[in-house]
Amino acid sequence: GADHLINYVERPFADAVRELFGKPRIQGGGGVDVAVNFSGGDTWIATQKCVRAGGRILTCGATAGFDVGTDLRYLWTFEHTVIGSNGWSVADLEALLALIANGRLQPAIDRILPLDEVSEGERLLEEREVLGKVLVAP
Repeated sequence: GADHLINYVERPFADAVRELFGKPRIQGGGGVDVAVNFSGGDTWIATQKCVRAGGRILTCGATAGFDVGTDLRYLWTFEHTVIGSNGWSVADLEALLALIANGRLQPAIDRILPLDEVSEGERLLEEREVLGKVLVAP
């Protein structure tokens, strides 16, 4: 359901958001309504700079680091709402699997590796050489 996707490897995502939607303004306009940050780390402040006044930031991971700086000027000036989401309850996982089973959600699977190549799968993930998931088949 996303209207736009930005490949952060090709260019800084904050620049792309500004180009697509304009710079967020305190009086309104510019920026995105919701930003989902899966990685934390050095992407956190850039995420704050993309969200419109009154917008929301959803955080659901810290693969790039959990000890992030927060630019409080953006938090209070733009009155952002920060929401944490674990999404790992049994009910959440059942709902996710039902969406996949019904064909309403297509998971991005980069590749399937045999069990004896599990270390290669880990390397691919750590080096960010995949787009989506790496599955290991027994």
